[in-house]
Amino acid sequence: MKTGWLYEISFIRPILLVLLVSYHAFAPFCGAWELPTGIEPNYIYKWIALFSRAFRLEAFVFVSGYIFAMQVIQKKKFTSLKQLMYSKFIRLIIPCWIFGLIYWALFRTAHPVKILTGIGHLWYLPCLFWCFLLFYFISKCKFKGTNVFVTLVILCGLSFIPLPFQLNRTMYYMLFFYLGGEFWKHTTEIKQHANIRNIIIGSIVFLSLLISVNIYMEFYQSIINDVGYVEKAFYLATNNLLKAILAFVGILTLFLIASIYTRNHLLGKWIIDIGVLGYGVYIFHQFILRWMYYNTALSETLNGGLLPWVGLVTALLLSCLLTILLRKFKIGRKLL
Repeated sequence: MKTGWLYEISFIRPILLVLLVSYHAFAPFCGAWELPTGIEPNYIYKWIALFSRAFRLEAFVFVSGYIFAMQVIQKKKFTSLKQLMYSKFIRLIIPCWIFGLIYWALFRTAHPVKILTGIGHLWYLPCLFWCFLLFYFISKCKFKGTNVFVTLVILCGLSFIPLPFQLNRTMYYMLFFYLGGEFWKHTTEIKQHANIRNIIIGSIVFLSLLISVNIYMEFYQSIINDVGYVEKAFYLATNNLLKAILAFVGILTLFLIASIYTRNHLLGKWIIDIGVLGYGVYIFHQFILRWMYYNTALSETLNGGLLPWVGLVTALLLSCLLTILLRKFKIGRKLL
């Protein structure tokens, strides 16, 4: 095994990729997307979607914070804010614009100005861009950890406030980026708690929260338009904080599982290689699923029960293939 390699992250990444594509494959059944023509609601598929979305994006941000903390603190990779801004602008904002233009041309689901701030699922890229810059600023200013954490929790709760350039989403996800960095700093102590008992407890708490938090979300969505501004703000803030708690429990449990597995097993090279494809899979999978669901007759010709499974497998395989092909070229490696 490579010295210094973050094997726990290599274990986690493929799981997150499956959850990511699974969520969008089943998204029509939880109301996040419209049901394709000829497809009926499905209660089981609804909960598959809710499970898939419970912590997958928060975990992606957590992983980015975990790796970035190691790069900044241990490897001293970025020596200035200017260098970091340039690197992440090329890595995140340029792909956001290029693939956003393609997304708009194919689906026309929003005004073209949205291309600049992240159209469709590409909103995640500028959100992550701000997370990198904020974490760098926090790490260099040496703020007290407790103050930073409390501030980020408050911002997480207030992230329902609409702000431009995905800054409101950054208010929510920055908490997980910071927690990723803190986990890397204290990884030895955290891994000492990786045992079957804690994993079982974490899994039970996660599943209990998954049910109760989603019931609360459905409740608040049913009354949100009938309450005053103060009550609305309370429900929205509570919703954000409950989502964050659910996501954190899911991330912690998965991290403990990864710690136990990598403590006792060698990871195959294929697992590490799949993790490297993650960025490309994120970019491509929604193109593939939306095209299959809304621009073909697949939903009418295929049994409704099979559609999300066919979508899941097809999007995963094609996304990986497209990423591998594009990364064979220099410009592809820069974009992905």
